[in-house]
This record gives sequence, C-alpha cells and structure tokens, in this order.
Amino acid sequence: MCSGIRIVKVRGRCSPQPSPFPRPQRGCALVGRGRGVPRPAWFSFLSDPEMAEHFLLTTACRNFSQHHISQMTDEQVIRFFSQARWGSEDMQACPACGEIANHYWRRSRAQWRCRGCCRDFSVTSGTAFSHRKISLRRILEMIFNFAVSAKGVPAAQLARSHGHRWRTCWLLTAKLREVLLKNRETTLLSGVVQMDGGYFGGKRRDANQHGLRTQAYRDAVAAKVESAPTPRSRRRKQLLPGGVENARRRKNRRVIMVLRELFPEAGSGARRTIVSVARSENDKDAMALAQRFITPGAVVMTDESGAFTQLSHWFDHKTVQHSIEYSTKDGVNDNQAESYFSRIRRAEYGVFHRFTPLYLMDYAQEFVWREDSRRQSMRDKVEVLLRLSLRSGRSAGFGAYYQGNRRALEILNA
Repeated sequence: MCSGIRIVKVRGRCSPQPSPFPRPQRGCALVGRGRGVPRPAWFSFLSDPEMAEHFLLTTACRNFSQHHISQMTDEQVIRFFSQARWGSEDMQACPACGEIANHYWRRSRAQWRCRGCCRDFSVTSGTAFSHRKISLRRILEMIFNFAVSAKGVPAAQLARSHGHRWRTCWLLTAKLREVLLKNRETTLLSGVVQMDGGYFGGKRRDANQHGLRTQAYRDAVAAKVESAPTPRSRRRKQLLPGGVENARRRKNRRVIMVLRELFPEAGSGARRTIVSVARSENDKDAMALAQRFITPGAVVMTDESGAFTQLSHWFDHKTVQHSIEYSTKDGVNDNQAESYFSRIRRAEYGVFHRFTPLYLMDYAQEFVWREDSRRQSMRDKVEVLLRLSLRSGRSAGFGAYYQGNRRALEILNA
C-alpha cells in the first residue's frame, strides 16, 4: 500500500507533506476512508463487453426527448417539419403546381406563397395533417409519445396528457397507422423465415352460471336441443347462458399471419416482418401468403399446424411440435413469430383492450413497425414517422372522418 502526498500551506508558501490517508493501489477499490483492498471477482463485469447494457438503456437511444421539443421555438418546429417533408429548410415544393424554390414566407400566417402560381401553402398542406386544428408542436409531441411507447399508446392517455378530446388523439394515431400500412415494405423475404398465425378479437366470455345446476333447467335445454333443426352441439352451445353473445363475438375473430426474416447472425432476432389478416388459419391462405412474400427455396420454420403442411412443396419446410418442445435440438423454432404475437397481445389486453376487424390490419402493421425499429434511436423513429406522414399525401380513410368519410370494408389477405 503506497502512501499519498498532501500539499500544506505554511506562511504563504506550499510544501509537500505526507497525507494521513494513503492512496489506494491500482486494481483496488475505495473502501472506507481511502483504504485500498483488492476488487472482488464479480467487479470485472463492468469492463466485460458481453455485459454491455441494452440499447434501449444507452444514451444513443435517448437522443431525443419531450424536453427537446419543449425547448424548440415555433420557427424551429416549422424547420423540423420542413426538413422532414422536403429534405431542406430553405427550399419548398408547392403542392399545387410543384415548383421547387425558396418561396415567399408569410410570417403572420406561418405559410409560404408560391412564386409560380401565387397560392399559399403550409408545411402540412396536402398531407395527412391537412386542415389541422392543433399546433405543429402538439402534433410533434403526440408523434413522439406514439414512437416512444413499446406496446402502443391509447388515445385516452394522449387526451389526458395534451388536453385534447379523445377523438382528436385517436384520429391522429389512426392516421399514423394508416401511413405505416401505406408505406410497408413487401419485398420478398429470404434466408430463414419463421411463420405463424395468431387469433385476435372475438374473445368469448363466460356468463353467469346461475340456474345451470337445477334439473329443470337442464331438462328445458335438452328439450330445445332435441327439437332444434340445427346441429345439436352448436344449438346447445347457444342455449347455454352467454352462448348467443359468444356466437356473436366469435364473428369478430380474425387471425394475423406473420412472416419474419431472421438475421444471419444467430441470436440477433428478426430484421423484417410482414403480416396479413385472414378469417382463419387455413392452408389456402397460408400457402398464398408464403408464395407471395417468401423467396422460393427459402428455409421456412413453422409449428405443427395443419395450415402449413403444403409449404414443403415450395420451400425447405421445418417444423417444431409445440406440444412437446419450444425448439428442437437443431434450433428449429418460431420464437420470433411468437415474439411479435407477445407484443401485440399485451397491447390488446393492457393498452387498447380490444381489436375490431375493421382496423385490425392497421394495428398489426403498427406493431410490425415497432418490432422492426426496436434498435433505432428515438430521434430516428420520430423522423421516420414524420417523414412518412408528410410525404404520403392526404389520408384516404381518415380525412374528413367525422364528416362521413370512413372505411367501409376490413382489409383481408393484403
């Protein structure tokens, strides 16, 4: 143990004196008042590259926050939107005539006047945010809250956080999902692809069982079953308490078919995801989906469901029996497909509480984006959402939504 040196001021000058608190040796940890003791073995994990913290906990991920938005001036917010839409803060493209120039800036209206056609336009003209009633700053804050959440953000929470009505916040998040669906990547998957299907919506509920224990009620149900022209099992199920309601709810049940392309490096997860909504998990829809989005000859991993039995004719099909194991000894599994279902299932139960068939494809694509962008920084996510929203034109399904322009049919097998 080496002794330290302290500087003592004596009569206006400094002189070195031995310190009463010795300096610890290299490789020792400070314990107590400067005493050096050897570091324990577990202390080495701090410098171990294998024990590095998760990306979501690093400063590289937290490069954009709500505080940054609050510190922006109104002019900086407009420049942020301009950069996302036109790729420049000084040049704009007129949405009416298409002329690209440094147009006349009208400060009082926060708009530009085109040098060619003399029409006025803003940074949101002709976009999903056309005819907006809220400020650009508030839109940016909501996009940030949408991007930063891991399992989705409910419109009611945005309404409470930003002081707007629920339908205003729901409409903005619905437009973001529509933009993600409109710009989804559908190039062929290759390499190793995992495929699976999961049912969402139409969950049955157990009714109150009072009265089932009496013999008179059982006899009445049996008499109706015997006299019913419909199949016995189906009729009996509907005659039981809650059976009619559950039959009605079951009509809203849909299956999400997911295909996930894996990284070549083992343990890195999936890098691309494609989803489609169908009425049931059947071999016809599964085969059509695989032929449409998977390169012929690719390795396709599924479970033992009968819907995937025909895949071996076109692909290198490998299966895992979930009734026995989650993964085979050779590494055959569909864990990445289950990972996608895990995220969207938690959103269904804990965030949105239900999915309806009309917008199920929108929600499915939202969680495709969340899975595929899980290793992007906060700023990158916000910029991607804002850029897609400003470059995808007007909203087809949610523009003038409360004036009657609404989607009529659900999106199936897309």
